Amino acid sequence: SDPAWRQAVLDNVPSLLALRHVMDEGINEYKIVMLNKRHLSFRVIKVNEECVRGLWAGQQYELIFLRNSNSERGSIQNARQALRNFINSSCDIGYPIYVS
Repeated sequence: SDPAWRQAVLDNVPSLLALRHVMDEGINEYKIVMLNKRHLSFRVIKVNEECVRGLWAGQQYELIFLRNSNSERGSIQNARQALRNFINSSCDIGYPIYVS
């Protein structure tokens, strides 16, 4: 919320340094965060919507019908060709996206 930070981002400053205060379960921690601007190339793809519905249905079948809440269940195992982990993370049930 610091106006100087916002202005630095708008000015495309190549590096930003921040001190972050984190209070978790009564423990105070201070973290230093260094952000460096760099070029990142990526591809945008289009996925067949029936493929997405099929993967979501498989996940819902396992969670609701089979009552399998194991985090290593088949419907969320990595299948690079079908982008299974990525697609299932967009489903509204049971497998939210977390950033670590």
